[in-house]
Amino acid sequence: MTDLPSLLVVVGRYGDVPGGAEVHARNVVQRLAPHFAVEVATTTATDYRTWESELTAGIDAVDGVTVRRFPVERPRAWDFKVYERRAFRSGHTLDDERAFIDAQGPYAPELLDFLFTRGRDYDHVLFFQYIYYPTVLGLPLVPERAALVPTAHEEAAIGLAAYKPVFLAPRAIAYNTEEERRMVWRRFRNERVPNEVVGVGVEAPPDRDADRFREKYGITGPYLLYVGRIVESKNCTEMFEHFARWRRSDVHDVSLVLVGDAEMRVPK
Repeated sequence: MTDLPSLLVVVGRYGDVPGGAEVHARNVVQRLAPHFAVEVATTTATDYRTWESELTAGIDAVDGVTVRRFPVERPRAWDFKVYERRAFRSGHTLDDERAFIDAQGPYAPELLDFLFTRGRDYDHVLFFQYIYYPTVLGLPLVPERAALVPTAHEEAAIGLAAYKPVFLAPRAIAYNTEEERRMVWRRFRNERVPNEVVGVGVEAPPDRDADRFREKYGITGPYLLYVGRIVESKNCTEMFEHFARWRRSDVHDVSLVLVGDAEMRVPK
């Protein structure tokens, strides 16, 4: 038994997996563990592109914290793009949106069952990533104790009606940037929901060396740095177009340096 308040963190993937939101969730859990009785509810998937069930369902432990892994009953639909196009076209229905959310994954009904039956056993439930099945369908099950880290940005999905309750129902929202908060306020008019711009911390390595970094990657002169997945859904196409236009508009001897997995063609 413990006198600490209880906290359940809900995220689609957890543990030794890549991904900004996933690392953020793990860092938050590590730092809150001394102050809360923390558990994590997640899935058996490790790859957000397929949501294949790769880990064992049941009780796990990561960094000494209890992790409840729920099975992904089916991977991301092979024809997921068909569901996406239906949901994003004009004149679509709420059924189209729900089919898109299910097809996108991670489709884990047992996680929802756990939230429905056990969610109110926790004092607080913290959801990461607005866009995925566990949050969009799980948060409305425990709204009175839910907090949200949306990791939202401009993309077609955020315009779907199915996501509106996710931004209106929680007790609090933690944004990563002021720009994210303004974008969400503009779309959902949810300023009444208590919120803060919390951001994401970075542990700077003690042996960092800017000159060594430049030499290793052949970087000379000033540069702009992008860190994250290099993918269209992160508006990288728009970033490349704006950077190229800016370079053409005047003499700018500035490089654009990318750090992350490239899932799209990168212009030279």
